[in-house]
Amino acid sequence: MSPILLLFLVALARAQYLVEETEGCVTINVTLPGPYTVLRIDQTDYLFDGEYGDGTYVGTARVCDVEDHIWAGFRMDEYMKDQRFAYVTVYFSQGGQFTNIEKNCIQPDLSSPAEIDAAGESEVTIACARQNECARGLYTTIMTANADLCRDYSAPKCKSKVEGDVRTESVTFRRPRGEDKSFVFCSTLDSFLSYVINWGGECGGADGGGGGGGSGDGECEAEDEVDGKVEFEKSHEGEGWEGVWR
Repeated sequence: MSPILLLFLVALARAQYLVEETEGCVTINVTLPGPYTVLRIDQTDYLFDGEYGDGTYVGTARVCDVEDHIWAGFRMDEYMKDQRFAYVTVYFSQGGQFTNIEKNCIQPDLSSPAEIDAAGESEVTIACARQNECARGLYTTIMTANADLCRDYSAPKCKSKVEGDVRTESVTFRRPRGEDKSFVFCSTLDSFLSYVINWGGECGGADGGGGGGGSGDGECEAEDEVDGKVEFEKSHEGEGWEGVWR
């Protein structure tokens, strides 16, 4: 069965960064820090060719045959700075078994959770587990939109721990000033994992090091504001996407 994808770009929905359904079709919703240009399913990219506005975004996709897939991701080209490259990701766990994960360099089941509750904390540890040897994933970077927090190949170096065939790279991430939510990304170039850190509390934030993602202006975003919606539909056999901002 050829999956049919229904995508929407909307403001605010319930986030779902890990899909546990074992088969069939599922609708995923993820909070995005900005508009996206590409939806990736495993190693296949589908271009977003519509219009969108500014604001707080959620990407929604209906993906079928989840038993055959590893992950989906929304590419954050406009959000990432200085030629950084990352996706907000959703992984398909097939009921917690991760039956296809051996094909992926990054191992999300051994990494920090995709959504981290850090209410009341001033820092968190971000861990990204990966296969020790990946043919196309030679290097690891943990980053925000505007800063590399650590790398496994040059300074600033990650803290590295090897257990069997898995190497875990980790770094301490301090809450950036003015943020109540931060996005962090792990990349091996051929695979990706995103983390959303919910700091909670007042949006004035704590003093923080490193970069984050967001305005950093100390003001909360309205949770009931809806900017609009892009609707577009295409099968895997199609070429590109078409959408209309409404």
